[in-house]
Amino acid sequence: MLCTLWPTQHIPEFWKQRWLVPLPKTADLTNIEDLRPICLLEIFRKLWTSILTHRIRTAWENHDMLDPSQHGFRANHGTDSASLLLIDALEHARETHTACLVSSWDIRRAFDSISKPALQMAWTRLGVPPEWASFLIQLDIEGLTSVRLPVSQFAHDKTGQAGLSRLRTLGATDILFPAERGVPQGDVASPFGWNAVYDILLRALTIQRRSLTDPATQAIAYADDLLSVSSTLASLQQQADLVAAFAAIFELDLAHAKFRAYEFPYHRTHANQPQSPPPHSPSKQCRHPAPTNRNTHIPGQPI
Repeated sequence: MLCTLWPTQHIPEFWKQRWLVPLPKTADLTNIEDLRPICLLEIFRKLWTSILTHRIRTAWENHDMLDPSQHGFRANHGTDSASLLLIDALEHARETHTACLVSSWDIRRAFDSISKPALQMAWTRLGVPPEWASFLIQLDIEGLTSVRLPVSQFAHDKTGQAGLSRLRTLGATDILFPAERGVPQGDVASPFGWNAVYDILLRALTIQRRSLTDPATQAIAYADDLLSVSSTLASLQQQADLVAAFAAIFELDLAHAKFRAYEFPYHRTHANQPQSPPPHSPSKQCRHPAPTNRNTHIPGQPI
């Protein structure tokens, strides 16, 4: 069946239907923002997209097409490799008696906020054939998303998709709606689509570092979570401006409530002082300077 569909780029209608299952991010659920919208998709769709994305990811890794600062959804990368880079930056600052400034960035509803044109551009920018990119994007256009609730489950069990469509005609548009933006969390292709979009920012930060005089500047990313590392406020502000510009251009919201900025003041220690345990040491006698909150700023505004 899959071999028959590919030459015509035909997408069965039932491939576009999906269940949305809200799962709590925390045990103490008090806010709807703490729900993660996981989508359940048709199995043949996931099988077909897994074939495409496996070839795409293999090509990206073989030709080093993704920026090396991205550690999410990549082979031989993860939170461990990202953490090692941060530890290395802290140890280098301690040994050289320089300041280490760290700020964190998070995109609010990252997977749900990507526009279709941005996704098309991001796929093709990294060498994905335009017809492949269009096929992956068309999977989520004009399909019906159904929030999995007792009423919608009952309607589906009784008369299938027709029952869900009838619910929508009766006014249940808050639990049955067409997807307009984003990629479904739960789809095989979604993590790689996000990496393609976010790579635009990470590459821009890499290019920016070439013109900065601060050698400690670097970016460490895991999916949509990003750390900016620097030794001066000026270079940290320049990175902040670039992150803010990226979010504005691609109509993404920065999660300001999750924003954190820290200073590790190793530059205030004397060079002849006895060496203290590294930041990751399990010793309870750790005497290295503890991180202190600075006066944080909103991206794009002066510190």
